[in-house]
Amino acid sequence: MKPLSLCMNGCKGAAVKRFSFDLDAYQAQRLFSPIRDKRGSISLWMNSMKIMSVNAPSPRDVVATLSLVVSKMSRLFLCSETKVFSLNFPFHVYDQNGFIGFKSRNCGDIDSRVTSEILSLVDSFQVLEKSDVYGFSEPIMDSCEVCPDSWVLLRDLMLCEDGYLRYDNDLARANGHLHPRHHVDFFYTGSSTLKVGSAAQFEVEDLVNLCDVNTECLYFVPSKNIGT
Repeated sequence: MKPLSLCMNGCKGAAVKRFSFDLDAYQAQRLFSPIRDKRGSISLWMNSMKIMSVNAPSPRDVVATLSLVVSKMSRLFLCSETKVFSLNFPFHVYDQNGFIGFKSRNCGDIDSRVTSEILSLVDSFQVLEKSDVYGFSEPIMDSCEVCPDSWVLLRDLMLCEDGYLRYDNDLARANGHLHPRHHVDFFYTGSSTLKVGSAAQFEVEDLVNLCDVNTECLYFVPSKNIGT
């Protein structure tokens, strides 16, 4: 498991814990897959926890970074050259003898076996896409025979809020105020998503501050009040 290495920053009296991990191309490909539904969120949470809990050296060829920021919020931030996105992290993070430990609201320690079972259920068996109750329940019942916490954890993840937002530096599709080059997308489904333009590039710290209620707010400015 990964030794605890905390970056503590003062935010109006609140301590911020930050865990950062370098990603190689293979890890980044797994984590940067587009999120379109709850299955994508769950897959990202499980794969992120696997990376954070493995005591592995930093890769030689770093193409992206993964950060877990814990204060009043608890969120994952993933950053590449042109994209920064963030997701709620619905787990309790604690020091487990100098290593990172995770718990959910109703599940005990979350280890590699549990995360592998959840990945198998949502990715291999695709239980969240099943149209009948038996296709949904049978793989879960089989999983619980070898890992009793599978259903408890999956239920927690199905019910929790995703809190997804993504910054894009999208020069190729830029189209004035309809699709600004620099913009932040909130939510991931077509019926709920909304886009907010930015006059300049967002850094990962800007997104961290946007999500942290302990820092000063960013302000939206209507497009009619800014230049093209």
